[in-house]
Amino acid sequence: MSAPWSDGGVAAARAARKRALIERSAVLRRHLAHDYITLVAPAERVLDRVVGAGHWLRRHPWLLGGVALAWLWWRPRRAVGLGGRLLGAWALWQRWRPLVSTVLAVAGSVAAAGAANRAGTAGTVPTPSPHRDSKPGA
Repeated sequence: MSAPWSDGGVAAARAARKRALIERSAVLRRHLAHDYITLVAPAERVLDRVVGAGHWLRRHPWLLGGVALAWLWWRPRRAVGLGGRLLGAWALWQRWRPLVSTVLAVAGSVAAAGAANRAGTAGTVPTPSPHRDSKPGA
């Protein structure tokens, strides 16, 4: 007769299955990380070069100004036309910026809520961040 707490090896089989699943999950995670790096690394290199070029232009603004003046000298009609289009684009951006900011803020909060659900921290109350204009003890 077997002991009442004996399950006939079911617990050992479950433990072995759990270890196999954990190992499989680790292998899949490593493959996913490798695939992600393979896909994203070229885009990151391009983005790094673009950001680097932007930093270089900020350190050498005279070069951009010189190119703009040369273009204005050789192609004044095109330069004035482009200037008008840029001014129109800037005015459009000024008009649409509040809406775009609101949409991006909502999208960010939705993404954060989704991440919290996946992490299992949904429903927890976040600690309020202090405002710059708040007074201590008020």
